[in-house]
Amino acid sequence: MNETTTYPYRPKSLLAALATGFFLLCALFMGHEALNNHVGLVINGLIELDSTGATGFYWLIALLSLGLVAFGLASVRASLMPERNVTLAPNAVIVPASILSRATTTIPLADIVNLSLQTGRYPLLHIHHNGGTTKLAQRFFEDKDRFGDFLARLQAAIQALNAASQVSVGPTRWEDR
Repeated sequence: MNETTTYPYRPKSLLAALATGFFLLCALFMGHEALNNHVGLVINGLIELDSTGATGFYWLIALLSLGLVAFGLASVRASLMPERNVTLAPNAVIVPASILSRATTTIPLADIVNLSLQTGRYPLLHIHHNGGTTKLAQRFFEDKDRFGDFLARLQAAIQALNAASQVSVGPTRWEDR
């Protein structure tokens, strides 16, 4: 493989914005409940809290929701960054260091020792290499076909580089999964 292929890799803007909005509403509602609480709380008949305990519980839920709002805002920011890509170069794969970071990690193809695909509702590709394991989520690619194309090209590049089959790459087509 002598060509470089680039795939946009970012959270979906609408989904990130909706989740952020939901948790903002949760934080506001629970903060309101905490400010106006004068009664106790019974949770599933197992935990009984007096009014002070219930108020503390409501504040805890409000703070946790605000934490998720902060993460959601970072996800919205990441979804709007145009330079967030996964790049398959002739000798390496270049991936974002994390979903919220502008930094990248370069993994030489020769350092990849195994690829594994965690299937399910949100497939996750594990790239095991000499420096550790890097995970790429299918949901951050533009669509399932782009993820499949990336996986097929990565497998082909590794197989071409390691003709002696030193790397376990699994099926060579996304459709085989």
